[in-house]
Amino acid sequence: MKTVLVLDDEFNLLNLVCRLLQRHGYRTLQTADAEETLGLADDELAQVKLFVVDVCLAAGSGIHVAVALRADFPSLPILLVSGYPKNSWSVRDTVLFGKLGGDSVRILQKPFTPQVLIATIGEMIGAGQVERANSA
Repeated sequence: MKTVLVLDDEFNLLNLVCRLLQRHGYRTLQTADAEETLGLADDELAQVKLFVVDVCLAAGSGIHVAVALRADFPSLPILLVSGYPKNSWSVRDTVLFGKLGGDSVRILQKPFTPQVLIATIGEMIGAGQVERANSA
């Protein structure tokens, strides 16, 4: 089962995204802030196949956390979700985005449908276990 780490400080959205992913066969780790995310044990992080992170967090930048994780896990795919178009991001977030590099990084604009989220994740890391079982 593929593990997806989800960081969002909006509790309801965090739970909704995790439940959706679980229904589609993904295992989820959910965190609500940068400190909690970066405090996960290395063995937990090593299992993560995708990091889904909100760009704008109340206590800082989600992209900052993505850059920190990329330092230890350079091939980790990252899905940035944002309620703001990229051209309205802060200068700091734009600079940090550049540090992520283009490989295996996607941006998903909020609001998005569950189908778009699942399809995007499927394109990035493949289908979850349940979907493969249903398509066989």
